[in-house]
Amino acid sequence: MLKSFKMKILKKYISIIIVTYNSREHIEACINSINKQKYPENYIVEIVIVENLSTDGTYDFIREKFPSLKIVKNSENNGYGNGNNLGAKNANGEYLVIINPDTIVEEGWLEKLIEPLTENKKLITTPKVLIYDGSKINACGLIIHFTGLGFTRGFRSEKKLFSEIEYVNGIFGCCFAIKKEDFKYLGGFDENIFMYGEDVDLSYRAHLNGFKIQFIPSAIVKHDYDLIVPAEKIYHLEKGRYLILKKYMTAKDLILLLPSLIMAEALAFGY
Repeated sequence: MLKSFKMKILKKYISIIIVTYNSREHIEACINSINKQKYPENYIVEIVIVENLSTDGTYDFIREKFPSLKIVKNSENNGYGNGNNLGAKNANGEYLVIINPDTIVEEGWLEKLIEPLTENKKLITTPKVLIYDGSKINACGLIIHFTGLGFTRGFRSEKKLFSEIEYVNGIFGCCFAIKKEDFKYLGGFDENIFMYGEDVDLSYRAHLNGFKIQFIPSAIVKHDYDLIVPAEKIYHLEKGRYLILKKYMTAKDLILLLPSLIMAEALAFGY
């Protein structure tokens, strides 16, 4: 009886949340890369899919190809943050891993992200994210600027660089891990931000509440990412940035930072 009780205490329940929207092209490779891993015996891992009303057959494909997965079909598409919040509400795990559908993961990625969370309070972990072919870095966390902009740290650098565990000032929303109780404590993603910038906003709140964000270079995720910024993306990026400035800056802050903010506006407008 005592042995059984100890084994129960040692188990780690983990929910991997994937929000899909027209993700038919990538989702099979993503799920397969997660499922083929040999996780520690004390890990109990579930995948929670939140389907945000795809029009390319993603939902039916997942139901047919992966019938054992938990799929939550959203009633309407209210954005990436809303989808992940819904996934967290339907997750059974004490640890959450948020990950994009256009990713594949490498061996050992999950335990490298989870173990620091078991040993530390108020911590979020974020992996080394490479571009899809694994040749270059996509992001090693974010660099967050006081103008509300978030920059992918290490973008296009050689993959061997950024090899040390260190604290960073922003999570990269493509993938990160957090205790479920901490995600709830922070209020989850701000659903006023439809997409782009929700990771910057969550990073702001994390730091304001005494959390640290740890970059884990040995946790490797590959992301199908190109630096393409169409008009729609610029709109959402700028809208998210304005919401962030409104939330966290006082009138005095905005006046003091006005020269830098004007420069940021000029750069964004010029782009």
